[in-house]
Amino acid sequence: MRTAPGVRRSRRLAWGISDQALSSATNFAVGVVVARSVSPLDFGAFSLVFALFAIAVSLSRAVATEPFLVRFSATPATLSSTAARGAAGTALVLGVVVGVLGALASFLLPEEVRPVLLALSLCLPGLLVQDAWRQIFFGLGRGHSALVNDLVWLLAMVPLVALALGSGETSSTRLVLAWGAAATAAALVGGWQLRTAPQPGATAAWLRTHRDLWPRFAGESILIAGAPQLYAITVAAFAGLVAAGQIRLVLIVLGPVHVLIQGIGLVALPEGVRALARGRRQLTVHAVLVSGLIAGGALAWGALVMLTPADWWTWLAGAGWVAAAAILAPMSLHQILNGANTGAHVGLRAMQAAQRSLRTRVATSCLLVAAPTTAVALGEGVLGAAWALAGAALVNTVVWWIQYARTVAAHRATALAGRT
Repeated sequence: MRTAPGVRRSRRLAWGISDQALSSATNFAVGVVVARSVSPLDFGAFSLVFALFAIAVSLSRAVATEPFLVRFSATPATLSSTAARGAAGTALVLGVVVGVLGALASFLLPEEVRPVLLALSLCLPGLLVQDAWRQIFFGLGRGHSALVNDLVWLLAMVPLVALALGSGETSSTRLVLAWGAAATAAALVGGWQLRTAPQPGATAAWLRTHRDLWPRFAGESILIAGAPQLYAITVAAFAGLVAAGQIRLVLIVLGPVHVLIQGIGLVALPEGVRALARGRRQLTVHAVLVSGLIAGGALAWGALVMLTPADWWTWLAGAGWVAAAAILAPMSLHQILNGANTGAHVGLRAMQAAQRSLRTRVATSCLLVAAPTTAVALGEGVLGAAWALAGAALVNTVVWWIQYARTVAAHRATALAGRT
């Protein structure tokens, strides 16, 4: 019996959330193991290097795999297979280039950072290829394969980490090597799963063919990562480090929402592309569903945290939660509204409206930084900053959906013009 499209879509969504939960749990476990096994100074070096890894992954997705998801999630298997080799090859080349630059830069940094950055640089090609296969699996509608590949990474990492912990003096360098070597093994398994291999020689052609997408995707990636850091800095400058720490602590407690966003995000774009292939109305239904799922999840988790005894969160998050809890309501609202605009962003990506999406991201990111900065500059404190973030998220949601509606109208006009 043929499975209904909605059922297949729900299954792929479940695979996305499950895979992201596994990936997040793995990264969390790595952080805990490193924190418990090395000195505070060594852990600080690890934290810096892990942040650099996150930037490299964001750049790789923008340049390599997001163009693949936009252009090939609804194409015949022969085309998508060729494109998968090009996307993975681009990720591999990017990993080598960034790895070499990181290795060279390590000699300009303090001695405490140098060995762990060299370890990351060595492992970066494997790390980026593994992430590329993961994204490609979802583009091909094979979320279960992505979950299996992340499980391979975890299973390979356990003995390697145990070996690093049992080989005398433990260091973050050895643990990063174990983590990266396991990712490289998973990358090799990913190629076997797809019966293909990265094609680094196709990188130049890939960049040239998709130059209308990847520079704008990369710009958005920088803004998405940079805006929260900027408003954290301005809040700290005007209201103090304690205020910035309170915002960060609440976001940590609301962390499961981030897992939901990432999990749905793995599936949302390729499913959006497939929905558009069936029609603009189907894309709009998909966009609304994505926003509803994320906003609803954020609402449910925020309500759960608010209704849970405060002593529980004080035990879990520390004494700082007593003061930070005052901004829980506006920060929860901020996440709910951010979830409400996610579907519109996915819709713009699915319609390949990269330029409009980047312009919208610039405007909304500026507001996201300006609103809390203005609040703390006027002496409203961290509570004022939190409500300003919620207000900015409300405005941004309206802006994103207006831009989505305009893009749909332009897409319809282009289609009509093509028929005449």
